[in-house]
Amino acid sequence: MKEETRAGFEQALAGYETRAKAAAAAKEAKFAQRHQFEVDCRRVRDTVILPALKQIAEELLEPRGWTCNVRSVEQTIEATLEIHRSDLKTVSSGERPFIGFKAAPHAQHFTVAWSTQPEGGPPSTSPLEALSEEYVHQRVLEFFQVLALGRRNGADLKSVPGSSVSRMASSSSSTSSSS
Repeated sequence: MKEETRAGFEQALAGYETRAKAAAAAKEAKFAQRHQFEVDCRRVRDTVILPALKQIAEELLEPRGWTCNVRSVEQTIEATLEIHRSDLKTVSSGERPFIGFKAAPHAQHFTVAWSTQPEGGPPSTSPLEALSEEYVHQRVLEFFQVLALGRRNGADLKSVPGSSVSRMASSSSSTSSSS
């Protein structure tokens, strides 16, 4: 084999090996980053989300006759609060009304989704750093306001005194009017 041909092969092989090593290192870094995210999510679920859900259930809802079930799912890094009275179930799935906080399977954020008797709420996402006790309380409040109002949707909450939706709407309108 000519030396130029051999050199061409050597160069192509070296380039391939360099790219393969870089791809393997990137894959390992991505795996390590995801693993750390999952560890952090479990910590936030156990130290922030679950205690906040239990506080709402035990201090506010259960004393007023609502049945609450706080649960977590280890595999999906999820915390859920079911809230109902009597045999109230959602229309779409027949499940109890719930709000769930779940680590997104392919991204570095939490997803918050809920389902009430008349409707489900649009899922929202939040970076892990944004999850605080107050954040959890506000998301559950929005969910409960829709649940407590019955067949009204989230847009109806703008007219409810003390609604977090009305506060958000008024703060965004005051922000836009000051611009």
